[in-house]
Amino acid sequence: MIKLRELTFWLSIFTALTSCKNDKSSNEFKFPPLTDTLKLAEHYYSPAVMTTPQTYIEAVWKFGENIEVNDTTTRENVFIDDFNGSDTLYKSLREHDGLKLLVDNTKLVSVNLYQWAFPPFLFEDIPDDERPKSQNQIIIDSLVYQAKLKTWKDHQTMVKGYPVYIVNPTNKTIRVEEQDGRLMIIQEAKDKNGNWKPIEFWQFSSCGNSYGGIALKPNSYIFTKIIAYRGEFETTLRLKMLNDTILYYSEPFKGSINLSQMDTTLIKQNVRPHNFFNKEK
Repeated sequence: MIKLRELTFWLSIFTALTSCKNDKSSNEFKFPPLTDTLKLAEHYYSPAVMTTPQTYIEAVWKFGENIEVNDTTTRENVFIDDFNGSDTLYKSLREHDGLKLLVDNTKLVSVNLYQWAFPPFLFEDIPDDERPKSQNQIIIDSLVYQAKLKTWKDHQTMVKGYPVYIVNPTNKTIRVEEQDGRLMIIQEAKDKNGNWKPIEFWQFSSCGNSYGGIALKPNSYIFTKIIAYRGEFETTLRLKMLNDTILYYSEPFKGSINLSQMDTTLIKQNVRPHNFFNKEK
């Protein structure tokens, strides 16, 4: 009888430990299976000058959920405030610390360099009172517009990129700042002397309506994309993200760029305001 009680005791301990271990593993973030249904990018981007990032918010998901790029939308109640600056949800949320910034450079996705370029209008430069009224003419114009729209879509500039995940592994909800639908992330690279230099720059908006935030709940992540550059200089790269006053860095990863992408001269002369998320403006 004693041996049976001892066996039952140790079995209960083993079950509890196994359960804890399984709970822990279920709360750990792993790169999710990702289906990119966008037009396949055939080329890497190799600019001669410093560029701006394309870190638009693609999706907000929970750990373990799969992503299909073309069908993802930010879910209801994840935004703290919208682009109109209403700030009605999670109004008192000011926690910004505890995130992880992760790059999956083992998988390629497509990045649209002109993601927010506007499509053609149905009646370009035609006053309302001069637009066709007949049903037949409306149908004809609609077909013409569809042809224009297809041409516009076919000429979108797709380049190769990497998936990026902003992960909340904590037990608290964290506010993630955004500007015009983009996360404040730039890429940096090591120069010939091993010093980190920006290869992208950020432009802050002067319009308060540009800014909002995401209430990133525990065990959830934001999915975005970065450009996978290619150039003549083999080097190490990393991401740098500004969230309120906190700077996050990704783990370094290998890549190549053009050395001219590190030249800030043209940006300082022609782009105001510009920012590299440091004391240098």
